Amino acid sequence: MFALVVQAAMIVWAISQMRADVDANYASIVRISADVKAVETSSVTQAVQLAKIEENIKGIKESLERMLEVMEKD
Repeated sequence: MFALVVQAAMIVWAISQMRADVDANYASIVRISADVKAVETSSVTQAVQLAKIEENIKGIKESLERMLEVMEKD
């Protein structure tokens, strides 16, 4: 009888440990999810900034080409 009580106590303890692990993993997943959202937001911002930089470079290139044409005419 004592062995059954000990086994039942061990089962309850094991289940409570599993539940604690599940809760800890859930909290970790929530934190990681927030980090992923932050990275996604940052990557979108960087993509927009890169597009603006590329457009500025394109404008500078066109200006330089026009300046070169004017200089070649002289």
